[in-house]
Amino acid sequence: MIIHNSYAQLQEAWLGHWKGKLEIFDAKTVKQTIHMELEIHKIDSTKWQWKMVYGEGDKKDIRDYELILKNAEKGHYVIDEKNTISMDMQLYYRHFSSIFSVEGALLCITYTLKDDKTLVFEVISASEKQKYTTGKGDKDIPFVVSYPCNGYQKAVLHKTHKVVKS
Repeated sequence: MIIHNSYAQLQEAWLGHWKGKLEIFDAKTVKQTIHMELEIHKIDSTKWQWKMVYGEGDKKDIRDYELILKNAEKGHYVIDEKNTISMDMQLYYRHFSSIFSVEGALLCITYTLKDDKTLVFEVISASEKQKYTTGKGDKDIPFVVSYPCNGYQKAVLHKTHKVVKS
């Protein structure tokens, strides 16, 4: 498989200030809606500010992270929370993915750049404790561990303006 550098590097279309509403779902409806922002701007050739804002006013929760390029050829990045926590991010052209666990919760986070003005953020969660194993565990039928999903969140973010290049 050939990976072109242009596909594995963060495209300029990602850069900017994105705003929208994060919808938190249950099985039947939207349970909660929260204002969300994402600001992405280049710090240097291998580092970008990845600033997420949830809520507004007194309830504003700001998460000022950094996205760090680890391997452009493989599309490997890391989100650095700047507090000793970092998570792998994988870029496939216009799609970032990250899977991690925290305090017993499995999270699958995706960011999809639909076009130069629309970015979709999604979170799927599951409990590490609520798992079940099927299969035989032999060479013909391996064990498969399944984690029932227990949460889904989605935000459609729209670019409000480009961030000035550093």
